[in-house]
Amino acid sequence: MRFADATALAETAARNPTRYSADTSARNPSQAADSAQAAGDAEIRATVYTGEIHPGWDIMGNANGGYTMSMFARAALIDSGRNDVISVSAHFLSPGKPGPVQASVEQIKNGKKFATSRVELRSNQESEVAKTVLSGTVITGNLDDSDGPELIAENAPDIPDPESCVRVIGTDSFPPPFSNRIDQRIDPATAMGSNAGPVVRGWMRLLDDEPMDTIALILASDSLPPTVFNTDLEPWWVPTVQMTIHVRRRPQTNWLLLNSETRFVTGGMFEVDNTIYDEDGDVLAHSRQLQLLGLAHSG
Repeated sequence: MRFADATALAETAARNPTRYSADTSARNPSQAADSAQAAGDAEIRATVYTGEIHPGWDIMGNANGGYTMSMFARAALIDSGRNDVISVSAHFLSPGKPGPVQASVEQIKNGKKFATSRVELRSNQESEVAKTVLSGTVITGNLDDSDGPELIAENAPDIPDPESCVRVIGTDSFPPPFSNRIDQRIDPATAMGSNAGPVVRGWMRLLDDEPMDTIALILASDSLPPTVFNTDLEPWWVPTVQMTIHVRRRPQTNWLLLNSETRFVTGGMFEVDNTIYDEDGDVLAHSRQLQLLGLAHSG
């Protein structure tokens, strides 16, 4: 299944606009009313999109976070009518399970350069109470309009070409089924068992020469094996709590070079900083996610 089809959404309903006063910080109701009358109320419209979390994009039965985050961001991109995702910040509130989902999009601001939306992705299965899978914000825009000076303080890591790296083949456990939905190659120097420390580098592309876009960068940002698997901490369960990705360029090549690193493991949590480059070494996006550290011997 193509990635674009696996994250496809259809508009189903537009809810009535919600009115927000111009001064939401006013504690006195009369002050808020005066401010709203002076500056005018803002209307925030909400639109609902439906889609489906498809089987096979999972890790131990739960949909990969980059996959659900891609669907979450696609809803805002469709709603805004812009060309590219610029920034996504999502809180992971419950696991994504295969089945129908709804994405509710409230456009907070539709500016000249960016559109900012509040998004919720919820399960929509008749057999269970609907649960919010993701909640957060998405900024969309047009990267063709981005121009300005550049300062690059760090170059892409030097790793073997994709053909010289280790192809990841998914299984029913680990590597997970998700690995078979993409073409993923791991740098042998950072493959499991390499004692490289909390770092993983490699290549990723979509299957069947499906072209890359800014939505695919979100998938890529959460596609590598967990960094802590290259440590002696004996991790087992590493769910994402929060993730933010910033996109700088639209991909121009099918292969993406990924570099994931962790610096701090404390209090049962760790961060993963991931930078995405194209085949020419140009930076495309970078992300940070906060994950829980579940240990194999913790009960």
